[in-house]
Amino acid sequence: MKYVSCEVIDHIGYLRMKNGKSNPIFTEFCTEMREALEEWAADVTTRAICITGDVDRKGGAFSSGFDVFKLAEYDRAEFREFLHEFQKLYLTIFSHPNPTVAGITGSAIAGGCILALSAEFRLAVEGDYHLGLTEIALGLPVPAGAGEIMKTRISKKYLRQFIFTGTTYSPSEAYKIGAVNEIYPKDIFEDELHKFCVKLSDLPHLGYSITKRLFDDRHCDTIRKLDEERTEEFLNVWFSSITQERVEALRSKLKK
Repeated sequence: MKYVSCEVIDHIGYLRMKNGKSNPIFTEFCTEMREALEEWAADVTTRAICITGDVDRKGGAFSSGFDVFKLAEYDRAEFREFLHEFQKLYLTIFSHPNPTVAGITGSAIAGGCILALSAEFRLAVEGDYHLGLTEIALGLPVPAGAGEIMKTRISKKYLRQFIFTGTTYSPSEAYKIGAVNEIYPKDIFEDELHKFCVKLSDLPHLGYSITKRLFDDRHCDTIRKLDEERTEEFLNVWFSSITQERVEALRSKLKK
């Protein structure tokens, strides 16, 4: 695989994003991640999933969100294909039969934040970086199905602020609102992440997966329905002149 690496250690499937410094999201990146996750879902020897980046990459991100440079080259049909792949990816993470853990190694912004919060458990490394949904600040709606996922992750008290204001949060602030479950110093992060995953992988699989479906099946149905109904709406906004102007301004900023 070109954009992710996969290995199984102690019955834990480690999916490490390796798409440059910031792991920007585009069609092939989503497809590689989803196919790896689906393969592990069918493998009875893999009993937990960990999605992470490179904790040792200085200034690296978990994921910076949509790749605004690649996506700028997409026509409407290509962007629709990308959006469908992104939707399938976050639903695959959310609905995976195994316990899922996001090892947050740096900034998780917009689409990157959605991928992180699609996992059941989020462990973050200490550091000077931020997490949050910034879609509205760019002129975009939050993808409809992802909004349903946020309802299951973020404290109700902070949910609307998290979704509607474009606020980004430090790891400690993210912990306060429920976006992050645990925070560890960099020097022990990977060890603690592995210990956490081992604890989950040791749980009896059948009872865990049935209980997970009990809690999440209705949300999965809603995610599928919302994404099917709202895809064209998202495309209309993406290709609107005001959003394209903001995306172009963001590209110019990132080039500096």
